[in-house]
Amino acid sequence: MSTHEYRWGNRRLGLLLGASLLAIGIAVPNNSRAEVVNWRVPAVPATVTTSASAHTAGQGLARSAVALGGFTSQGWPVVFELGRGGKLVTLVGAGLELTCTSGVQVPVEDGWQLVDIAKNGKVNATEQIPAAGDAFTGGSHSLTGRFNRQRSTFRGVWSLQVGFKLADGTTDQCQSGKVKLVATL
Repeated sequence: MSTHEYRWGNRRLGLLLGASLLAIGIAVPNNSRAEVVNWRVPAVPATVTTSASAHTAGQGLARSAVALGGFTSQGWPVVFELGRGGKLVTLVGAGLELTCTSGVQVPVEDGWQLVDIAKNGKVNATEQIPAAGDAFTGGSHSLTGRFNRQRSTFRGVWSLQVGFKLADGTTDQCQSGKVKLVATL
């Protein structure tokens, strides 16, 4: 994946998460943790397509993209976009809270693009995150889980580990641990 593709995916992921947070902010009571998230992404209205009628929705997923949403065990939103008749996760993003060795807790967003779904519904993706600039030393993330037969529910675990080089030359390692998540249609 090129740097351009990676950056475009991050912008698209930010827009998807921004739209989900806007929807959650409307639906969730005022004391929700979702209000304190600052994704630095302007809220934009999501485009609505009418590709699936009520009749076809009752018979399984439409051939076009379908979105699932839910929350992580840390209370942050997670959004899946499925394509190709439920055979591919075209985009998935989640909010995660990292705990660093310095004791700092950091809310971040993480995401994936173009993750295959096995015939039995399993998803298994692991990737190294390359270092960028002087401060970010890289890391890794993984997403494992399973969709139900209808591809209307996903249950799984997300994990993210990243490292930073601080101004004084020391390093700080931050990780989410194994964060459970559930997303439904």
